[in-house]
Amino acid sequence: MSTRANWALIGNGRTTSVLRGRPDRGELVATKQAELTPADRLHRYSWEYLEDEHGFLADQVIDPEKDPLEAIPAEEFQRA
Repeated sequence: MSTRANWALIGNGRTTSVLRGRPDRGELVATKQAELTPADRLHRYSWEYLEDEHGFLADQVIDPEKDPLEAIPAEEFQRA
């Protein structure tokens, strides 16, 4: 498992998210996340800023084999 990976996710047609994950004890967990709402509002979360009134950093293990994720380059994640 690589040390860091980036993905794009379009969730339930309402919010587009980009996630960055790292392995932790054999599982992949989100360390950073950016969500763009249909109203074009951007919400960012990380291990330093876990949650606010709009949402929170993904708290479930990421499974690239089962979750509807698309791998993206680090540059695309940084633009979010």
